[in-house]
Amino acid sequence: METLKKSIFKILFIIFITTIVVNAQSNNPNFATDGIIEFFKIVDILKADRTPTKDDWKNFYASSGYKQLIEIEFGEDFFKEILTAAFKPSEIKNESAIIEKHKKKSDFYAWYIPMILTEFKDAETYRAEMMDFVSYIASPEALLEAEKRIAHYIPNAKIEPSFKINFIIFGDSRGYDPIVIGISNPGKYTKEEVDCLKKKGYDSKLPSTLLIAHEAFHNIRNKMLAFDRPKRGSEDFSLVDTMNRIEDEGIADLISARILYSSAGCFPAAAAAKRIGSEQKAQYAIVNAMNYYLTEIA
Repeated sequence: METLKKSIFKILFIIFITTIVVNAQSNNPNFATDGIIEFFKIVDILKADRTPTKDDWKNFYASSGYKQLIEIEFGEDFFKEILTAAFKPSEIKNESAIIEKHKKKSDFYAWYIPMILTEFKDAETYRAEMMDFVSYIASPEALLEAEKRIAHYIPNAKIEPSFKINFIIFGDSRGYDPIVIGISNPGKYTKEEVDCLKKKGYDSKLPSTLLIAHEAFHNIRNKMLAFDRPKRGSEDFSLVDTMNRIEDEGIADLISARILYSSAGCFPAAAAAKRIGSEQKAQYAIVNAMNYYLTEIA
């Protein structure tokens, strides 16, 4: 009987989330959230200690947002391995081994993989908050507010009706075209953090709006660039990419990070605030190193 109740609940949840996704995409036809429903379909199969079929994975890989991440950066095996270890009871024992394997790649992956695993699990824990987020973020008000913030740095910046954003469950976002915005638990704030936002005239939706503005800035700016990017892996790629990111990420963080994660922000104790603080401390040495290498090249 308990198993039957769980099955009925899952069916009702899928109907519920599908209705929200359809309504969101009808409000904004270029607002794609199908990746969210495909994520939860995979999670529910794995949590039952079953193996998703090839078609289940195919639908997940082809969904908006995940499709871009798979094709451009991560590949299919990345998501299959991590989701299986995160949610399939008989495979959870492999989680530590996966983290260790990625640690060997670089310090970045040593931090990145545990973060991704945590974000995936948070999304499953806070499904209801996820659905509230989808409903809000599809609204015209959210995009208009993001547009205002971008306009401080790109005059007359416009987020057109055709501007595409793919929302997925993920611990990171990308300024691709279409934009990919990863979310896990948009309401995971303490009472003190929410009170701080209110005192400054905002609400708990502000971080989500700033996230859209951050990634939309990347997208709009990249379309305006007056140089051709070297191909990934080419001799000049790393240097040009680094120089480009100084402005690209620097301004995007002024839009989204300063108001939240600075010492005067509302989230000074958050992991992102600590990361940004350590990055700022390292900037002097990094700039000196870049100055040396660029002088040598000249």
